[in-house]
Amino acid sequence: MSTSSSSIWFTVTRQEPRLVVPVESTLRELKQLSDIDDQEGLWFQIPMIMFYESNPFMEGKDPVSVIREGLAKALSFYYPFAGRLVEGPNRKLLVDCTSEGVLFVEADAKVELNQLGDAILPGCPLPEELLHDVPGSDGILGCPLLLLQVTRFKCGGFAIALRLNHTMSDGAGLVQFLSAIAEFAQGKEVTAPSVSPVLPSLIVPYGYYGNVFTYPAAVSKAGKVCSFPLEYTVELVKMAKSQMTAEYFRSVADLMVIKGRPLYTVAGNFIVSDLRRLGFDTVDFGWGKPMYGGTAGAFPVISFYMNFKDGIVVPICLPEPVMEKFEEELNKMTKEPFDG
Repeated sequence: MSTSSSSIWFTVTRQEPRLVVPVESTLRELKQLSDIDDQEGLWFQIPMIMFYESNPFMEGKDPVSVIREGLAKALSFYYPFAGRLVEGPNRKLLVDCTSEGVLFVEADAKVELNQLGDAILPGCPLPEELLHDVPGSDGILGCPLLLLQVTRFKCGGFAIALRLNHTMSDGAGLVQFLSAIAEFAQGKEVTAPSVSPVLPSLIVPYGYYGNVFTYPAAVSKAGKVCSFPLEYTVELVKMAKSQMTAEYFRSVADLMVIKGRPLYTVAGNFIVSDLRRLGFDTVDFGWGKPMYGGTAGAFPVISFYMNFKDGIVVPICLPEPVMEKFEEELNKMTKEPFDG
């Protein structure tokens, strides 16, 4: 048993990490990731978190046991998540479906959920307490592909935090997997997920849970973007999105191979990703929908849009001098009269 403390917030007591394996035997096979999945820009771990209030109808139910059992059942269908990545010729990634399992951490926090307030939102130090970085688990090759920590609060609420190897899935695929865990957690009569999981094929079918996103490009001179009305930029974005056809995606995958699946250019770029419709805020393990569901932090180069209460959360990570300048500009836009 290990204990970690925060001078600002609270103490979390964690049990030793354990591996959760599929409840049923699964195929031992090698599955090759798609050329979009294993691009170098996705060779990282992405942390997510969801907070749940106590529910009197679930009195006597332990969220740790419920979610752990649901996870084991879901892994029987999503068994590649229980494997390990290996590297083939030309740095091609493959999943070795070993059924070694995903890391699971049980924890208890000496605090009530309502005491945290808006501190549950990205940018606060809570994820450090609620998502334990198990030594040796943060690599890409030969490491667990998924880490989950379920933390109980004194009030009966809980948090489920996880860290996913992004080469395995995008946000939509992760929500699909979490929903499968939730289905098993809620009903003993459930024998299979309502959405059957599918890995790569020539046509992306319903139930596919790999990475299915790419970056469209709108090209314009900087002078036009700065001097023309906002509608000009909006139309550029709409036009770029309309070009995202199946042929475009195939072209991107081919380009990845030709270029050696490189890291995307980050210098001078900033990525904005809208996660509001993916469903992180709707996954119900039996306690109802989460108070917050989304990323567990703010990251350089990219910001995510996420639902929270009646508004939208947009975490931003910038160097301190740049953040000060950004705040100044934001205040001008929101607090001072706008002269169009």
